[in-house]
Amino acid sequence: MVKLTSEVISHGYQYMNVSKEYELSLRGFKIMSVQNLSATNDQFSCINLIDNFISEINYLPQLKNLKTLMLTNNRISKIEKDFAINCPFLKNLILINNKISDFEQIDNIASCKSLEKLYLLDNVVWN
Repeated sequence: MVKLTSEVISHGYQYMNVSKEYELSLRGFKIMSVQNLSATNDQFSCINLIDNFISEINYLPQLKNLKTLMLTNNRISKIEKDFAINCPFLKNLILINNKISDFEQIDNIASCKSLEKLYLLDNVVWN
């Protein structure tokens, strides 16, 4: 299991994606926590954390440039209450195939004023 550090971030694939967002791909790195995303220095508009072992979205720093957060195929069951405050301009949140089981966690996302697309397919709350 990998801890998210500035060194791990530097090994991530960084590129301009098809949506014209500057993306950091940490797909399949076996990351357990998003705790150190401050090491990105808020320079990415898209962060790809698909296929990791993340169980909670917590300890997020202020990410004003983040527009898309991809978290498919993780183990997420909890989302911090300050999620919307820390991602004020988030447009796309992809949480497909996780373990979200109650609407309280969805409520923590609901106050994202700029959110346009929320993907919850294959979560207990959606099944």
